Formats: sequence, C-alpha cells, structure tokens
Amino acid sequence: WLAAADLLCLPSLGEIFPGAILEAWSVGTPALVSDIPPLIELVTTVGGGRAAERTPEAMASAIVDLLADQPELRAMGKRGKDWWHANATPSSVAAQYAEVYTELMSDASRTR
Repeated sequence: WLAAADLLCLPSLGEIFPGAILEAWSVGTPALVSDIPPLIELVTTVGGGRAAERTPEAMASAIVDLLADQPELRAMGKRGKDWWHANATPSSVAAQYAEVYTELMSDASRTR
C-alpha cells in the first residue's frame, strides 16, 4: 500500500525514528509528519517529506498543498528513497555498524 500511495501521513504525538517513514522511503513515497522535533529533523535533513502542525486543519492543508505539487512530491519521494538506499538498507546499516566497531577496536588497541 505504501508503494501505491502518493504520500504517507504520520501525525504522531511522540516518535524517535519511526519505521513507517523508512518503509515509505524504501518505495519512494514521501512523508508528511507532525511538527515534533525528531520528525522535523528527519524529514528536513533527508528532504523526503514535510512537517506540519499536528492539528486536523494544518495536516489537511499540507496534504492538499503537497498533492497539488506532484513534481515536488515526486522529488521528495526520490530524496527519501536515495537516502534510504544509502543509509537504511540492511547492508548499509551493517556497514555503518562495522565501521563503528572497527573504529572502536582501533581506539582500544591504541590505549593499551
């Protein structure tokens, strides 16, 4: 259903790093999220969506605005998908962990 959607709307009251956004980005679907700090940071850093005030009126207005601008909606979806491929696939996450472990082991061997 996410691949068929034009937009994911996630008006959360509390989130840290929601998997729903990653799932949407994995198929190129942009996200509209509520204006809580972790979500604002995620969508603005990646460029894969927008944040709106967590009220029915603000969310509805943002949905209408985003759906009216299909080129920007597609561009946000592409940015989200590109970020997901670089940072959130199982292989990219494993590579990031391996890099951290290698760095930690290197630091530990220098302090001995």
